[in-house]
Amino acid sequence: MNIKMIDYIECETPIGKMCLVSAPLGPEGSAGAQEIALSGAWFVGQKHLPRVSEGLSDPNYASYWREVRRKDNAVLALAADELARYFAGEKFRFSVPMNPGGAGLKDLFPAIPTPFQLKVWSVISEVEWGKTITYGGIAKSFKLPRGTHTAPRAVGKAVGSNPLVVFIPCHRVVAADGSSVGYAGGMARKEFLMELEGHKPIELSKTPGRGYGINSTYVPS
Repeated sequence: MNIKMIDYIECETPIGKMCLVSAPLGPEGSAGAQEIALSGAWFVGQKHLPRVSEGLSDPNYASYWREVRRKDNAVLALAADELARYFAGEKFRFSVPMNPGGAGLKDLFPAIPTPFQLKVWSVISEVEWGKTITYGGIAKSFKLPRGTHTAPRAVGKAVGSNPLVVFIPCHRVVAADGSSVGYAGGMARKEFLMELEGHKPIELSKTPGRGYGINSTYVPS
């Protein structure tokens, strides 16, 4: 394959179509250019698309992108297979190689992740099926100075910019009181994913048009 190309496929899930994107692990001329990894995964039409998707609409980058068949890209085929297994309720750790947001590929993506974002996503990736972590818990893992009140907010922004939804399980991030707050793919999808992983929603108060909305607290079933 052309090492400068970014491949993508679309696949169906119970909660909507997803776009999966693969890209080289390094810029052209580097050792990583000969290997590819999953760099993007998002719900088609979600409210806040990861910035990696700008490559599809930016004329300076769109020529590098191509839609492929699964059989022509082993990484995307594996990602699609593991995604199907996940939605079938199978408990396992994703094994597909990942390089979220095309980190280090300035020549192929209009924006690349910051070290802080990569750190946040790395912490989230360690949260197992059926478990949750709070924004504050993620911030504490960085051992920031006490009194750094903006830390959870910064974490929230990084969580919201996750370019590999489901694969990097940002749906497992909850507020300090256990409430389910915010999800780029929409709250209905977050609720589905949480319940798929064995959590039961407890209605604290109803929010019209939002299902359990931001007032959902999840506990293991």
